[in-house]
Parts: sequence; C-alpha cells; structure tokens
Amino acid sequence: MDNASRLPAKKVKEAFSKAVNSEALESIVSILIGVNVQDREVGRYLQKFQMEAGFTEYVELHRADAKTLARLAEFVSQSISAQSQALGTGGSSHSLVF
Repeated sequence: MDNASRLPAKKVKEAFSKAVNSEALESIVSILIGVNVQDREVGRYLQKFQMEAGFTEYVELHRADAKTLARLAEFVSQSISAQSQALGTGGSSHSLVF
C-alpha cells in the first residue's frame, strides 16, 4: 500500500488530465497492476487508488510466477503495439484483455 508517498492520488489524476488536455498525448490507457496480491485489504486499497488516481483499469495478479509475468509482458507488448498502430488515426486502439 502507500509507502511514504509524497503526492496523493489526486495529483496522479491531475497529471493524467494535464497530459491529455495539453495534447502532449493523443490518448492514454493507464493500467494499475497489482502483482502478487495475496491480501484482500491490499487489493481493496489498490482498487480505491485506481479510482481516485484515474487509472483506466486495475488488474490484479495473484502470483508473481514465471508464467504470469510472461503473460503480463505479452499484454504490455500487445498494448504498446495497438496504441502505436492507432496513432494519428484519431480513433482508439482495439481493446485488449489480460
């Protein structure tokens, strides 16, 4: 959970908004990933943070084993590829599911 943060979730949300509104980014999909989440309280905290900070999605990985982390790496790779292909089109990339 929070380990001596200097800025609250509200500041993260403001940064996302500023980046999009300034047109520094054409679009943004932000995913908060909880890795090796074993405690329900931690999961609830991260879900709350996701909402407060304005992340698009929250994905919870219960294990940090080789198979799960490989799936995560593939998901990130596909997400970057999809976003890159959508650049300049004015549309969004296709949805990906982890």
